[in-house]
Amino acid sequence: MKARYTVNEAAGVLGYSIWTLYDMIRDGEIGCIRRGGGSIRILQRHIDEFDSQNECPALPSKSRNPNSSRSPDGGNSTSAGPKIGALRSRQLARKARPRPSSA
Repeated sequence: MKARYTVNEAAGVLGYSIWTLYDMIRDGEIGCIRRGGGSIRILQRHIDEFDSQNECPALPSKSRNPNSSRSPDGGNSTSAGPKIGALRSRQLARKARPRPSSA
C-alpha cells in the first residue's frame, strides 16, 4: 500500500474514472494535496476517510420462505433507499454541470 497516489492511481484503487475523481476533488468529496506545477496527490488517509464515509449499511437478512414477497409490489420496487438515491442524484447533478471550455 502506497502513502501517496496520483489521481490515475487513486481512481484505480477506488474504482472510479479519473474524471469522476477530479470532480470529487473539486467538490470536496475526497481530500488531496496540491504540489508545485499543479500536480495532485491523494494520500492513503484521504482514501481511507472517503471509504469510511461511504460504507454501505448492512443489508437485512432475506426471508427463506419462497411464498413471501420482498415488497408490497412483489419485489419490483425501484426504490434503492435514501443513501443510494442521494448518490445517484449527485451523479446526475455532476453530469448536468457545464464543463469549462478549453478555448
